[in-house]
Amino acid sequence: MMLLVSLAVLCGCAADDAPPLRNQTVAGDFSLSVHVAGDGHDPEPMRRRAQFVVQPDRMLRLATGPAASPDTFPRPYRRLSPAEFASLYELVARNHLLAEPTSPIAAGSEADDQAVILRVAITAGGRTNRYATTAAESPPTAALLARLVALIEKETW
Repeated sequence: MMLLVSLAVLCGCAADDAPPLRNQTVAGDFSLSVHVAGDGHDPEPMRRRAQFVVQPDRMLRLATGPAASPDTFPRPYRRLSPAEFASLYELVARNHLLAEPTSPIAAGSEADDQAVILRVAITAGGRTNRYATTAAESPPTAALLARLVALIEKETW
């Protein structure tokens, strides 16, 4: 009987894999990168080729245009305020993006020539999730990208 209770407790704890959120601080290792594999000249910022990297020290790094590649480490753009950094973490945690799967279009199992692929890597609480998706297939990832775009001054675009 004790074994069954122990297993139930362990399984219940394992099911809650989202990072802590309410009344707690941002995970010390929180970082993310979002690569937008779009056209470098698209008038819509959410579809424009870009590489966003946010580091645990709150540094936002950015590359746009042809230089924006998932294989490059962008130059520093600016340091985020603690509130801006926390809002990114909250969005990730609230939407369970540490468990977001790769979408069918991004995986290549469905064709969509108009889709802009978003390649995402998020680390928090000792866990990392890497996935690819589109804004249409993952509204929470689209919201994360929109938040990142809003942090960039209009002159950058």
